[in-house]
Amino acid sequence: MLGKVFKAYDIRAVHPKPLSAKLAWQIGYGTAQFLTTAAAEAGHDDP
Repeated sequence: MLGKVFKAYDIRAVHPKPLSAKLAWQIGYGTAQFLTTAAAEAGHDDP
């Protein structure tokens, strides 16, 4: 299901109701947290 909704560059799904502002914010916030962590891990050098 998630693979059908979350694409490489956008989010697409058919739902009976539009996303609420709160849910849209939560999706954006979660994505930013994931990408920030992934970027930090990619740039981290172990001693």
